[in-house]
Amino acid sequence: MKIIWNYRESDSDYELKTRLEIFREIKSSLKDQFVVGAITACEKQLVLSEEADSIEEIVNDEYHRNEGNLTKRACFDAIKDKLLSSFNDKEKNVYSSRLAFEEQRDDNKLIFDMLARAKMKAKADRVELDTDAFFEQLREKHPFKSSAINFVAGRV
Repeated sequence: MKIIWNYRESDSDYELKTRLEIFREIKSSLKDQFVVGAITACEKQLVLSEEADSIEEIVNDEYHRNEGNLTKRACFDAIKDKLLSSFNDKEKNVYSSRLAFEEQRDDNKLIFDMLARAKMKAKADRVELDTDAFFEQLREKHPFKSSAINFVAGRV
């Protein structure tokens, strides 16, 4: 993948090309450096990624059509069975995994922000924040965000 990014930076039309297009352009030069299996695996990964990008565009259109009233996960769940038959389950799973990563990152950020606000409030009140009690209270209020709460708690 690093070779693709270096190639993109040296090509004046790089913004107009996908990673897969660039990969296919440089594929023959890679055969001297890598085994064929690695090249094939990389190409398959890029194809899946591009298909997941296509699914993401469809989900984003649905998200904006609903004016943000649904989460991206809810939009995806609503349309995943209606997606073109050209998208197979593996491609849908790649997008779903990408979406799960984004959701986890957003949950982590939310919990970090809540902790920062609680610390500022405690400082303004001139008391020390009991982080254990804070996280326990969060777990009770937000049981579906336990992995994010545990992630943040492990870094305090």
